[in-house]
Amino acid sequence: TPEAEQVAPLVEEALRRGLTVGAICNATLFLAAHGFLNDVRHTGNTAELMHEWGGDRYTGASRYEERQAVCDGGIVTANGSADLEFTRLCLLALGADTPERIEEFYAFNKRGFYGV
Repeated sequence: TPEAEQVAPLVEEALRRGLTVGAICNATLFLAAHGFLNDVRHTGNTAELMHEWGGDRYTGASRYEERQAVCDGGIVTANGSADLEFTRLCLLALGADTPERIEEFYAFNKRGFYGV
């Protein structure tokens, strides 16, 4: 939509400034459609959807990975069922806490107990 298009310059500026950009589910398709995933390892709902939504602007198919979540080049991507994996990688990329504490948070929320 025209409203969503307003996000593209913000993503471009964030990446130019070295900030972390995160996209989950259809937001990964938005990044693909604007060429932001062409030079980084990434994931999303399916490789086919990346092509469908990205069209000619998406040339990063060789960097697509069938994984829950991926972080590369300051961009965190995840498929729609990977909310915990997405959060984990975002927290790590942002340095929000120690890697050990982030892993504890992830393990507790994923498996219902503390410990890695």
